[in-house]
Amino acid sequence: MSVLAGSNGRRVQKRDARVDGWTKAKRALFLDAFAATCNAAYAARRCGMNERSVRALKARDPAFAKLYEEALQEGYDRLEAELLARTLGAEVANGEDENPTEAERERIETAEFDPAMAIKVLQMRKSEKAHGNDRRGRIFVTVTQEETDAALEKKLAAVERRLAKQKQAGAE
Repeated sequence: MSVLAGSNGRRVQKRDARVDGWTKAKRALFLDAFAATCNAAYAARRCGMNERSVRALKARDPAFAKLYEEALQEGYDRLEAELLARTLGAEVANGEDENPTEAERERIETAEFDPAMAIKVLQMRKSEKAHGNDRRGRIFVTVTQEETDAALEKKLAAVERRLAKQKQAGAE
């Protein structure tokens, strides 16, 4: 560990990257649990991390953010399958096991499940996807660097015109 000179004469400690962070195994465990539950806090706890670190990882790793969204969609698909299975009176929601074990039957029969809430959640998700919104109502649009530069140049030109008008009004 080396010490570097910081601003205002303060000492700043340089440190190596953490080795106990988001390993491949922890990421896989998180994504599996998240796909099964759609609950990021629970999935983070399952792999020994916290929800805040999940958000930070999503922000800095676009590949993980994509996997996160895929896991979330898988969770919604499972919810939809569960709702459909219960509506149709099927014994097993996932449809993969035609001969469920006694434990699986008991889990399905005793699990708390609110069909009205499931329908609301699925409707919200469908609406969000149709409008291009994430779950917080923000709209995400992919733009090129050229589009970003053009928008900034347009705003700067507007600011310059406004300042010129103010300067001219002050001179009169």
